Amino acid sequence: MSTRPIDGHEVDVAVIGGGPAGSTAATLLARAGFRVAVLERERFPREHIGESLLPIAFLALDQMGITDKVVQAGFVRKYGATYIWGRSRAPWTLRFSELIDDAFFAFQVRRADFDKILLDHSEDSGAAVWEATQVTDVVQLGGRVVGLRWRGGDGTEGRLTTRYVLDCSGQSSLLGKRFGLREFNEALRHVALSGYYRGARKLSEVYPDLTRNDDGNLHIVSSAAGWFWHIPLADDISSVGFVTDPRRVRGKSPAQRVDLFLENVAATPELLRLLDSAAWISDRVEMDSDWSFFCTAFHGPGYMLCGDAACFVDPVLSTGIALAMNGAIRASLALTAALRQPDLEPLAMHWYDSEYRKTAQDFLDLALHWYHGERSREDWFWQARRIVDPSQSFSLQQAFSLIAAGVARSPGATSHLKLKHAGGFSPEQLKIIYQNFELELSDEQDAQLQAYLQEEREARNYQPVGQDRLLDGVPTWADGVRWQPYMLNDRENVLRPATLVEIPDGESSNSHYLSIAAASLLRLLDGARSGREIVDAAAASWGAAAGKTPQGTQKLVTDILSELHAEGALRVA
Repeated sequence: MSTRPIDGHEVDVAVIGGGPAGSTAATLLARAGFRVAVLERERFPREHIGESLLPIAFLALDQMGITDKVVQAGFVRKYGATYIWGRSRAPWTLRFSELIDDAFFAFQVRRADFDKILLDHSEDSGAAVWEATQVTDVVQLGGRVVGLRWRGGDGTEGRLTTRYVLDCSGQSSLLGKRFGLREFNEALRHVALSGYYRGARKLSEVYPDLTRNDDGNLHIVSSAAGWFWHIPLADDISSVGFVTDPRRVRGKSPAQRVDLFLENVAATPELLRLLDSAAWISDRVEMDSDWSFFCTAFHGPGYMLCGDAACFVDPVLSTGIALAMNGAIRASLALTAALRQPDLEPLAMHWYDSEYRKTAQDFLDLALHWYHGERSREDWFWQARRIVDPSQSFSLQQAFSLIAAGVARSPGATSHLKLKHAGGFSPEQLKIIYQNFELELSDEQDAQLQAYLQEEREARNYQPVGQDRLLDGVPTWADGVRWQPYMLNDRENVLRPATLVEIPDGESSNSHYLSIAAASLLRLLDGARSGREIVDAAAASWGAAAGKTPQGTQKLVTDILSELHAEGALRVA
């Protein structure tokens, strides 16, 4: 369905790469009314390693308007994962329904089919899709990326002019390499060999405590030389991958890699139980290496990096596509803000980098712990709780279920993740989810949250401060409190300028948002001015310009100071 590339074409956003990150961003931006072109060096469908999605993928699918197409494609449904890892060879199973509901699932997909569905949808949504088009160079003006040079499959060449370039070129990371941004994590520098079997046994045939509903599970099995994934696909096909130290593969021919792969399958009894009656149907093994890296910056003048072009953690948690597609949601939000209001570009790009990096870091922390921890189920669960639940409101199983489902600082709400599907959460759990995962609360749940916050204030003996005390005293920041102009993803899924106040809470922090106008007030909190002096300074510097009377300025200042005091961010001396 792709169109021929056009020399001299002008767009708002040029997307390099048509994989899940590129197609997700292209669809969302095109649906928002922007001119978008996707430059993909291959022609779809094309084979690609990686087939196991996480439930958080529904967030992107819903926003793209493509959920029904994916559901109807006939992919295997994945309701959880079954692990055999470390010293204990006893299998244990995680089910997403343990946290959400019985219908909570993801898919095991053939990337060739899945990626084509997404890219075709981008074109249907209004994006120009140029397949078999190689990006050959970046065009810069005054240090800012303003275009791309390309070469088509027929040898023709041309130039594309754009306001922004979004690099979704995968682990080749075209702009990451060009600008020297990539830093590899030596602790997770692995190589993966993978191929396909037909006719493997079902998990429920091998493990008595599993049901047919578990047959679509991702199966992870550690071995003496690394670990394996087993992913059941449609048509009785299984994807099997072997992740190991690159030194085991170095210098081997393609045929020797196949031998190495099959030898390690035969040496792993738990995996062999699934595959002993299956047929190896690949004529070679695919090899992917240098798994884990982060770029030092996810954006620069006129460009952004997304998906594997920005960072990749490790295949052990199946987070690649989840990070790519949800990173693309953030990229589209940031680009929409910057395209519509160019003066917001610095804030939008900082928001994108910070939020995307935090999510990736959560997964990286757990992956590092996975490889280097004590290798027991409980050990990983405790690490997951530390990452997603610093107040330890969830059970260990719930915390691990959240992060294994990909729900880590997700950028917005989706019907599959709204808390109305969760059931049984305490107000404290609602608070943690609301603060850490940015999910939308129903009116009832919001009332529960407010009731809990009131209980929390009472528990810490919070004493409301009167207006006279605020005005006569000297408000000072509590220890460790930080604030900055930031962006807030509102209920309409639009980025808007705001003021972020981060308040320490044990090993973590709570985020509290104020209007962007509050930044002017917070700059006056120097620990020396009294409340009245702050009101006078505010009235003189911006009160009148904002159309505020002296009384209106005083009310605004006292309201904000009172709110911050109630949150524990301010003290009044």
